[in-house]
Amino acid sequence: MKSYTIIIDNDIDVIAASMKVRELARAMGMNLGDQSRISLATSTLAHALGYGDARRGKITVEQIARDARRGLQVTGQDRDGPPRDHSAPALGDVRWMMDEVDVRWLPNDYFEITMIKWIV
Repeated sequence: MKSYTIIIDNDIDVIAASMKVRELARAMGMNLGDQSRISLATSTLAHALGYGDARRGKITVEQIARDARRGLQVTGQDRDGPPRDHSAPALGDVRWMMDEVDVRWLPNDYFEITMIKWIV
């Protein structure tokens, strides 16, 4: 399946990442509501990690297939430790928009958030 990496240096890049995710969701056959949810969740994730505001980051978007389902997976990493203080409420907002959200620590104290939206 295809994978894309979007480097985020500023707020315009956050918008570009959101638009790219929406474009991929549309191309995969997601309905308009799910396209909107995954696009909004992507920009919310980027802001929760401080991308565009305070630091540079990257969002990885991947078309996935699991158990006869297809979907989009969006991943962001925070290499400066835990997300900023205001990110916990933002991640709560992301949870209702996506089908799966996984938050975990990686080696070297990197923090990773992975979200999946399945095609219904």
